[in-house]
Amino acid sequence: MATPSEVLNVQILENISIISNFIFSFILVVVGVLGYIYYLKVSKVNKKERSIELAKFYKDNILDKTGKIDKAFANLQINVYINKFNKRRHHNFDYHDLSILSSSDINEFMNAPLQDDIKDLISDTLNYLEYFALNFVSGIADIDLIYQVLHQHYIMTIEMLSIYICIANCDEDEFKYYTNVIALYNRWKDISLDRQRLINEKKVDAIDKARIASQKAKEDINKILSNIK
Repeated sequence: MATPSEVLNVQILENISIISNFIFSFILVVVGVLGYIYYLKVSKVNKKERSIELAKFYKDNILDKTGKIDKAFANLQINVYINKFNKRRHHNFDYHDLSILSSSDINEFMNAPLQDDIKDLISDTLNYLEYFALNFVSGIADIDLIYQVLHQHYIMTIEMLSIYICIANCDEDEFKYYTNVIALYNRWKDISLDRQRLINEKKVDAIDKARIASQKAKEDINKILSNIK
């Protein structure tokens, strides 16, 4: 009798053709981008200017696509698997991260009847995201400069496409895909969580100070009233 791990492996392999197109186009993008990154380093393009260019690139090539993908996922009700997957924080986006889902979850997700144009949008979006992230991770652009503007949408987008990224990286012996997408996600996710933690601590501190001030005010009022009597 096959083990759950073996069943999962078979189901992933049966559906891997959906990912193969993503991987092929990803390789073409990386080859072109590496050459471009070398050119930018040699030409010493200003990091601030490059970051602004990339913000525009994101708006023109990624923003609208993610809205269409999210709508398609919602119509097919496969967001339930994405939400379940993202209940846990993921760092590597590989085969091991998929263990949070059952084999039937993965099978149903991968067999969802997405139209070909949506599959193409997913592939294009992942490759555009890799190009976008590579500029920051490689140091061509300032990784923190446009954080405040784009980090929320970027994090949301990577989490929306997280299962596809994991399945593309399901073979531990093969080349890993979307490494820059993952690296930038982890950087911005960590910053976001740290800042939210700081905000929450400040809220708790403010509540404590307000409670102390309120208690002191009550005590002062009681003293005044007792003196009047």
